[in-house]
Amino acid sequence: MNISDSHKISTLPLSKLEAGCTPLKARRRVLTEGQIIHLPVSGTSRLVLERAWQHITEVFGAEPRLAHKRLKRPEFLHCVSEAKQVIFQDRELRNLLLDILCNTFNSRAGIRFDPPRLRVVPPWQSLLPEPLAHEEEEEEEEEEGACQPISRSTLAEAGLLPLFSTHRDTFYANPQSQINIWLALHDVGPQDSFRFYPQYFDEPVANDSHLFNYDNWKEDVGFGKSQSNHAESKKALYPQALDEDALQDPAVFSLKEGEAIVFAAAHLHGTSPHCCPDTRFSLDMRAVESEDLQPGGLQAPNRDNKSQGSSLQDYLKLEV
Repeated sequence: MNISDSHKISTLPLSKLEAGCTPLKARRRVLTEGQIIHLPVSGTSRLVLERAWQHITEVFGAEPRLAHKRLKRPEFLHCVSEAKQVIFQDRELRNLLLDILCNTFNSRAGIRFDPPRLRVVPPWQSLLPEPLAHEEEEEEEEEEGACQPISRSTLAEAGLLPLFSTHRDTFYANPQSQINIWLALHDVGPQDSFRFYPQYFDEPVANDSHLFNYDNWKEDVGFGKSQSNHAESKKALYPQALDEDALQDPAVFSLKEGEAIVFAAAHLHGTSPHCCPDTRFSLDMRAVESEDLQPGGLQAPNRDNKSQGSSLQDYLKLEV
């Protein structure tokens, strides 16, 4: 079976922020009800772009989006790990993204957040170990730039299937009240984005989140190791929907450089094997409002998440 678009793909419906002084809580409420909000380019997001690309270029060299073509696979994966750490530790970049969130959805006094995460998604062929990569090349005569499916068995053998599983972030013991911001570091088209299944926001799907324990996962794998340590990614549990073929009508999106989407962590989504010729770079950040953690606070519906533990233990508070 191939990871391909066997169902009709639609365009993800994106909402805009309402004009005027809408209360922050009201804006968060629509997110917990399933809306996905589009944020246009702003002066702050341009500063995010400038700083992020400075780090990425320092690590990957000139033309980072083509680095997978000139670096050997171990070198490329080492650069991925290094760039992720640099981005994660950059306080100025963190503060810029917090400015975006606190100007639109969260209060500075109440926000709790996970520092920025850099996502690096090269063409799927470049992630395969040498023997598997050669097998794929022999099996499929590709036109340059064409998007070709890849078998689940190939991804599983390479330890890469977890990277492309369909999941809710709440399956990873993220809070039900959490919101995510995903910012495009370059123009992103439908084949370059990731897929949502908005019709399942309030509907249960069969999954294995009951097997996930946050403390165990953090100790064994943690963020960012799945691309650089295939042995660990094979052993670790990455909670996911169990019958992906039964999921109907994925929706994808397009963004311009510096634009962002904001959505509830409970949305069902997943990264498709990247088949564009250039590596995709993006930033995301996760946040929770303290008052939403209290009884009666705003939360997305929990229809199927049974994960254990909480990632909240590692979230930070903004110094005000």
